[in-house]
Amino acid sequence: MLEFLTKRAAISIATLFVISLIVFTGVRLIPGDPARVMGGTDADPAGLEEIREKYGLKDPIVLQYLRWIGLALRGDLGESIRTREPVVKTVARKLPITIELAWLSVLIAVGIAIPAGVFSATRRNTIWDLLANGVSCAGCRSRASGSGSC
Repeated sequence: MLEFLTKRAAISIATLFVISLIVFTGVRLIPGDPARVMGGTDADPAGLEEIREKYGLKDPIVLQYLRWIGLALRGDLGESIRTREPVVKTVARKLPITIELAWLSVLIAVGIAIPAGVFSATRRNTIWDLLANGVSCAGCRSRASGSGSC
């Protein structure tokens, strides 16, 4: 059991690392200058330089990533460019409705899946069984972009 948990923890850490790289590089691949976005279109060159210095945008990309991941691990997700408030505050404000929506979607999915499964199981190898399995598999494939397995 300990071996299983250790393996799962290692996989989780590796997955989080890969996701953090994808997010970091994805944001950096967006066209345009981040300093220009933060400073606005009418910002003067001196103001843009100040923004680049403040946020370390002139540093090597590896150093920027290490600083970013370090701040994220400490819970400092920065400040919203649009609202100028801490991102953590925005996430905390939106979290209750997100959790409510997630629970409602799980309840709806289970409310449909269990009766459909029972219906299919009680009518094995009939047209109703095939129809229920077909609809179920179609739902799996549409959510996973054609790579789902049923």
